[in-house]
Amino acid sequence: MIKAAILDFNGVVIENNDFQTFQAAARARGVPLSLFFFRYCLHNCAHLTGKMDSFSFWSRVLDNGRAPLTRGEFEKLLTAPYKANKPFYGVLDAVAGLRRNGVKCVLLTNTSDYQVATNRMLKRYAGFDALVFSNEIKAMKPFPAAFEAALKAVGARADETLFVDDSWYNVLAATLLGFQVVYFHSPEQLKADLKRVCGHKEG
Repeated sequence: MIKAAILDFNGVVIENNDFQTFQAAARARGVPLSLFFFRYCLHNCAHLTGKMDSFSFWSRVLDNGRAPLTRGEFEKLLTAPYKANKPFYGVLDAVAGLRRNGVKCVLLTNTSDYQVATNRMLKRYAGFDALVFSNEIKAMKPFPAAFEAALKAVGARADETLFVDDSWYNVLAATLLGFQVVYFHSPEQLKADLKRVCGHKEG
């Protein structure tokens, strides 16, 4: 019996256009994509686990050797496009259906301080029983500590919890940890999988 559900955020609850946004930011700053992605991968774990704030992270990643990144550029190139990402309303309907059926729902997301602040401002986290952010717990998926924090937040065990993510390696990690899993592709597919796994209609 499913007692809890853990959902990713970017790419599951809202659209994930980060790749396009990051490419556009690199072009705007004149940073070669190869150098951009090297720096991004080099510093991203520190960024997503709260060891480096977002402005410091992006100042390093988008360093063009000519002019430092300004707060205005940061807002224009990164924060504003992120605000434009739209929710998947079908997923929010499914979450509401789960909660009506007594399933606790928690967000577990690898995220940064500026995305957390943006989503709180836009009230995108409404409708969940618990929120678990990598930059606050100092641990990120697919490492076990992140999953353990989410389970603790809702008082559930892995074998009675459903994990939903659009990243195959996070889904694989959850499977190895004993979760039931759904590899997310679309809201319609999620609703069908929830009906199959949970045995009741969602949304």
